[in-house]
Amino acid sequence: MTKKQNPNDIVIFDLGGVLGDFGGINTLHEIADLKDDNELWNKWLTSNSVREFESGRSTFDKFAIQITKEWEFTITADEFKSQFLSWVNGPLEGSLELLKSVKEKVQIGCLSNTNEPHWTNTISKWDFIELFDFPLLSFQIGLLKPDPEVFAHLTLVTNRNPQQIIFLDDNQMNVDAALEFGLRAYQVNAIEGCQRVLKEIGIL
Repeated sequence: MTKKQNPNDIVIFDLGGVLGDFGGINTLHEIADLKDDNELWNKWLTSNSVREFESGRSTFDKFAIQITKEWEFTITADEFKSQFLSWVNGPLEGSLELLKSVKEKVQIGCLSNTNEPHWTNTISKWDFIELFDFPLLSFQIGLLKPDPEVFAHLTLVTNRNPQQIIFLDDNQMNVDAALEFGLRAYQVNAIEGCQRVLKEIGIL
């Protein structure tokens, strides 16, 4: 049954896999020699070198050297850097229209584990970025999903209690952590997944 939309609610979107095309997953599968998505993302989200880099505490050069050693890649750090910059493609078709529709009803934001090179080279140029009332990027705020601290920060910045926050992410680890913190979190894939959930809860 569709719930009545609360104007004090806020919708927080992940970026890659939800609103934007993260094409690097196929390359990462290949160079990491891991076939299972869940295994790959668990390794990525818990990697020390990734966490240091995407929380803004490490440089791109240092990250490339560390991750090639940590994950035992067969490519060099420089080769990894070159590939890494091409991992993020453009926004998904329909993302701008979706965000405009949602913003007519409630405030919107993003909460993304990302890094300075991906942001500067690609994501910051996406046509919908300026629509966000609360753009929260891990390398800028120094906090990462799925850590509970990032969700605590989200409630403070948005001035919402957890049950007022609708959180859409494509990674089940992040969704589970958000649910445990008290957010209304949903695992979604791409624009169709967002639309389905937002219709079910009465935002669209």
